[in-house]
Amino acid sequence: MARHINLALDSGLSQAEVSELPAQITLYTGWPSIFAALPIAQDVLESLTE
Repeated sequence: MARHINLALDSGLSQAEVSELPAQITLYTGWPSIFAALPIAQDVLESLTE
């Protein structure tokens, strides 16, 4: 998951766009997957602001 987020950012997506991805992905993967992915996404985005 972290690798995918970094690739998305390298491809030109903004951090705001990346933070919207869980809302969109929930429709396809379901809530359990998102609850597992959110901490990973949060760690990646926080490491970028440090």
